[in-house]
Amino acid sequence: MHVRDNITRPAALLIVIIIAAALSMAGNVSGGDAPASLPVDIQADLDLALEAYDGGAYGEAKAAWKRGALRGNTDAMTSLANMLQRGEGGERDTALAFQWYQKAARRGDTVGQLNLGDMYRSGIGTTANRVEAMFWLTLAGRSGPGGRQGNAWAAGQARRLATSMSPALRRQIELKVERWQPTAQP
Repeated sequence: MHVRDNITRPAALLIVIIIAAALSMAGNVSGGDAPASLPVDIQADLDLALEAYDGGAYGEAKAAWKRGALRGNTDAMTSLANMLQRGEGGERDTALAFQWYQKAARRGDTVGQLNLGDMYRSGIGTTANRVEAMFWLTLAGRSGPGGRQGNAWAAGQARRLATSMSPALRRQIELKVERWQPTAQP
């Protein structure tokens, strides 16, 4: 029996989200301590949420991530959205998950961009929209400042979507991606 045989699909998805979030914050972490850019109370909520989630206390994790999300933390936004999308800690609410992913994506969070693009692609939590899907997946797939790695899966999905679009439409989306800037507004 391999270790990976004991990992459930939800746990594996959470691990992927945590790794992606860690990679997107890599420039802000110092010596294993809390990220310098996070106030201590937000970091405490993130730590509490992760510990509660790992312990199966989904309601407590969801509440802690919601507090962080309401304070503007994109890691908390994407974690809360993931729980809402999956129905962990309460009813499944894909429309609300979509809104939290959208807030994180607009702030420049790669995990938010990837999930928002995927929701537009599949029509989960919103009406399917290939143009918006390609836009957000392209953003998630591109490399960024400070050597940030783009997400290869997102880039691949954007390329697949592009094959069904006219060159003019692809160029229009590419220009929108080039001009895009994250916002500080939730």
